[in-house]
Amino acid sequence: MEAAFPLTAPGCLIFAEEFDISASAPKLGAPASAAPAADPAEALRECEAAAFLRGLREGEALREAETVRLIEAGLHHVAAALAEAREESLAMHEEWRLETARLVMQSLMVVLPDAMARLGDGEAARFAEQLLPRLDDARAIILHTPPVSAATMASLLARQPPHIRAAVTIAPQDHLGPGDIELHWRGGRARRDARQAMQRLRDTLRQFGLLDDQSVPAAQTRAATTESGSS
Repeated sequence: MEAAFPLTAPGCLIFAEEFDISASAPKLGAPASAAPAADPAEALRECEAAAFLRGLREGEALREAETVRLIEAGLHHVAAALAEAREESLAMHEEWRLETARLVMQSLMVVLPDAMARLGDGEAARFAEQLLPRLDDARAIILHTPPVSAATMASLLARQPPHIRAAVTIAPQDHLGPGDIELHWRGGRARRDARQAMQRLRDTLRQFGLLDDQSVPAAQTRAATTESGSS
């Protein structure tokens, strides 16, 4: 019996071309080809690039943190400078107010003696007018007044009730100045001293730093000298 597919040669294997198999197809049982080995130089370059990017990011983060720190420090210094400037401004403003008040008070002390001299009669008369009605039961009232104010006191006395007019005697005194007045009665005495009031005012202003000894007007010095000479 003959074989259906005669062999080309005794003992030969079956070839791929006999079955119309492409010669390029991998042979059965052949090992798979291994992957090509990585280039060490390329791997090194990739590692260096990754390290560079990582370092760049870290450096950028540090730079931003330093920038924020510098901004915060700058703002702190600005706030401190503004607070210091505000304190200095308030101190300067307070000093300016004090200096202005001092100047006003010293100017007032220059014109006040002359004003008191001009208005002294009226002030002394107002003092007597308020006091005399309270002495309704008093007898032998002596009213001491500077000679320049005697006429004003006489006019005031003329407006009083008859029993007060009868009880009051006007006695001019040379040692009294404008605005001064003294009332004496049995068991009592009342006095308005314009110079003493001025001295109290000066002492009060000096206590608050609004007046110094050099700002005492020459008119007041002359008045004090005149008073000492007349005494």
